[in-house]
Amino acid sequence: MLDITSYVESKGIQVMRDDGSELACYCPFHSNMDTPAFYINKSTGLWICFNPSCGKTGSIRDLMSFFGDHGKIVRDYSLDDIDKNLMYSESIYEDNSWDEALESIMISYPEDLEKVKYLTDRGFTEKTLSYFDIAYSDSKCRIVIPARNEKHKVIGFIGRAVNPDIQPKYLYSKGFPRKDILFNLNNAKRYESCIIVEGSLDAMKVHQAGFPNVVSSLGATITDGHMLLLSKYFDKIFIFSDNDSAGYAMRDQIISKCYGKDLRIIEFQDPDCKDPGEMTEDQISDHIDKSIDYFTWSFKNVFSN
Repeated sequence: MLDITSYVESKGIQVMRDDGSELACYCPFHSNMDTPAFYINKSTGLWICFNPSCGKTGSIRDLMSFFGDHGKIVRDYSLDDIDKNLMYSESIYEDNSWDEALESIMISYPEDLEKVKYLTDRGFTEKTLSYFDIAYSDSKCRIVIPARNEKHKVIGFIGRAVNPDIQPKYLYSKGFPRKDILFNLNNAKRYESCIIVEGSLDAMKVHQAGFPNVVSSLGATITDGHMLLLSKYFDKIFIFSDNDSAGYAMRDQIISKCYGKDLRIIEFQDPDCKDPGEMTEDQISDHIDKSIDYFTWSFKNVFSN
């Protein structure tokens, strides 16, 4: 686990006050040194500058990137924190044979990238893999994606098979609270609007395209827990569900439950494209730019049927 205090001091950021949970520092992003306007949480690494001439916010990864340290390993859990069983899939398949500790190798050096060639072949950059703390399990030949709640705490792990012969495609750590979390909400909650997608890889690709306000429901089913989080944090919601029957059902669920929200629908321009994870960054940006407000979309669909 990274020692936040030691890290910021090693970068010449002067700590003026430490209240136990938060540091007050002089901001490294502007030259005004009259007051310590830069505050960073020692547990989560989230930070903000309250100087109106700056106003920057971000995570510890953003700060490390600023200092050229983006390739370093940053995680707030040890291998012992990872549940010993990735035991169920989307169909609640149980893999009780996996009773060994998950061997997790954080992607931080070029030689590790060969293990996640499945992702790099799909256009994911090393920066994106580092940002989302992507790991790899040698014993199960699965990419491992940590999932965090809105308070930035790791609450479970997603295991994605890299070999098509390995089934099921997705496994989740035991007790994974999929009904009650939105993947990447810990980062997206700083924004008034969000883009909701189905899968974690979809969210990672949309983030890479320049939209950090993306969240994922980790499946096509929208639960009451998901709706509570959407209603609590966002006024405007872009629905970017998959281009299939389950995705359409997810879209309709959100529409029926998001009372009073500004809803925008993102329609696929290519009928053969299944989800945002298959798109290039330019295609994702173009689709979001061409989103349709719910009333226009509804009116159009009434007359097209």
